Amino acid sequence: MGSQTTLKVKSGKLLVYIEEFPRGKGSGGVSVTIRNFAHGFAQGFPRGRGFIGKGFLVETPPGNTGISWNSFFAHRSLDSVMDLPLSRAPEPTPKLQRFLALYESMELPELHELSPEQARKREEFGGQDPGIELPTIEEQRFESPGGERTIRLYEPREQLEETAPLVVYFHGGGWVVGSLDSHDGVCRKLAAETGYPVASVEYRLAPEQPFPAGLEDCYAAVSWASEQAGELGADPERLVVAGDSAGANLATAVALLTRDRGGPEIAYQILVYPATGNAVGTKSIEENAEGYFLSRETMAWFSDCYLSDPIDRGNIYALPGRARNLSGLPPATVVTAGFDPLRDDGGRYVAQLREDGVEVSHYHFEAMIHGFFNMIGEPVDLDRAHDAYEQIAADLQSQFS
Repeated sequence: MGSQTTLKVKSGKLLVYIEEFPRGKGSGGVSVTIRNFAHGFAQGFPRGRGFIGKGFLVETPPGNTGISWNSFFAHRSLDSVMDLPLSRAPEPTPKLQRFLALYESMELPELHELSPEQARKREEFGGQDPGIELPTIEEQRFESPGGERTIRLYEPREQLEETAPLVVYFHGGGWVVGSLDSHDGVCRKLAAETGYPVASVEYRLAPEQPFPAGLEDCYAAVSWASEQAGELGADPERLVVAGDSAGANLATAVALLTRDRGGPEIAYQILVYPATGNAVGTKSIEENAEGYFLSRETMAWFSDCYLSDPIDRGNIYALPGRARNLSGLPPATVVTAGFDPLRDDGGRYVAQLREDGVEVSHYHFEAMIHGFFNMIGEPVDLDRAHDAYEQIAADLQSQFS
């Protein structure tokens, strides 16, 4: 049965995506037509199940734009995303200022000026060692659609007398760089602070393996963790997904997938300066465009590598902040930083989650930069980074006590 609506589009940009296929409606799939009546504009998208979860960023002339469809679909006008800028301090902390001055003096090319291989080699030296020893660190393999991948398990407990929550961690790096080793210190620290085992996931990287390859690996890792929880001394009903930056994007995208696929059940999500797809045009990306470790140009390069097919720029599992409905997602802790281009993206996502009834704890570090969560050991050891881990640990322990 067909439906239609009319939206007022100011910017001439309308994001349309098909979120789910209605059961019992046959095999015809969904067809969508976009029309701008004043300008004689029309664009149609054909039927087919292959479009489920896909999105379309449609350029239309400004004015009233009509949308008709033969079944259910979801839409979000980019104009309708509320602007929720967060504050930043007058300047970064003195220790960060010294770090940024040293980094600038090295005159290194930015990541987007390198090949992916060169960028990965450089980033491998970026991880800091917090000097934390754990009783057990071991690696296992799990099956994903792309073949076998590695998962590294950090066990802070001497004896597994009781089951505990299990934190499944996805490293940051713009979906292009980063690895198990680059975030080894992060996972050691997270395990030590929470007292819970942490499973760090190796996933396929772009541009060689663009979306949805990495997400498929992360979903497979969570499924594996749920199935193997008993063997790991963990509780499958207390699974946590976590990540920083692109890893936070993957974490909340996995939470969306598990909601929409009916499992495995996720109990909590930890999102450290998440990239959810709502950074463009924000105050934070303008005022932090360069000079604070992560630049706007590098962000654009990451996005181009990950979303090589333009149709994926409307996919809610690639850009969860574009989702019509976030209800049913697990409670979350969100961390943002004042001098981060992604600051307002994270703030918007907090607002969207709360609006849709999801419980959120939000910690904003107004004098920090993107990447500060990794700065927990020499040569850059930040007190505020340690504070972030303490807040996350307190939230998890409160959730599961």
